[in-house]
Amino acid sequence: MTAEQFDIIRAIIKSAYPSFNIMPDKYSIKLWYTMLGDLDYSLCETALQELIATHTYPPQISEIRAKCAEYTAPQLKRRRGGLGRCPEGDSEIWVLQI
Repeated sequence: MTAEQFDIIRAIIKSAYPSFNIMPDKYSIKLWYTMLGDLDYSLCETALQELIATHTYPPQISEIRAKCAEYTAPQLKRRRGGLGRCPEGDSEIWVLQI
């Protein structure tokens, strides 16, 4: 997405959660854009709309990315704690559902 499109995403988040101090300075704005800028704008907007509709608190970067991943690869489902720990100690596993 472009920087202008990200400004819209940022405005949506800030408007949906006005009592939270989200992206309060240029450094946090840059971080969020760095982490979300590679996503398709329409996909990100759709994911954000679902998250806003279902979450009381503002979504984190990882939640937005995970929701976008669900849309692009719906056969992948996130499973926490699944079959044990990965060698790196990550307890999050993605499972291909057939």
